[in-house]
Amino acid sequence: LKKLKDAGYQTEVMIKTTSAALSWESTNERYNKDKEAGNIARKVDKNHHDIVTGLLAENARKVFASNLADKFAVYSREKMIFSSQAATNDDIATLIQNEISGNTQ
Repeated sequence: LKKLKDAGYQTEVMIKTTSAALSWESTNERYNKDKEAGNIARKVDKNHHDIVTGLLAENARKVFASNLADKFAVYSREKMIFSSQAATNDDIATLIQNEISGNTQ
C-alpha cells in the first residue's frame, strides 16, 4: 500500500469474512466445482487455511492502523460490518474475529 500511496494512487481495502467453518466448506466446494468443470482446481491445505483465518483479524488491524488505505471496509456474507467512512468503532480485529468464530449478533 505504501508504494501505491507514494505513487499517488488512491487505495481501498475490502475484506470479506465469514465463519472459519463456512470458509473451509466454501473452499472445498470451489475446488470440487472447478475440478468437475474441467478447470484447474486449486486445493487448499487445511492447515494453511487455518493459519490464514487465524491471522486475518490481526493483519487487518495492522493494515487499518497504518492509515495507508483511503477507504477500508469489512464485509460479512450478508452486509458491510465496518467502513472507515462511517466508523464509530475502529476495533476491526474484534469484528473480524467475531465473524470467523461465528460470534455475530
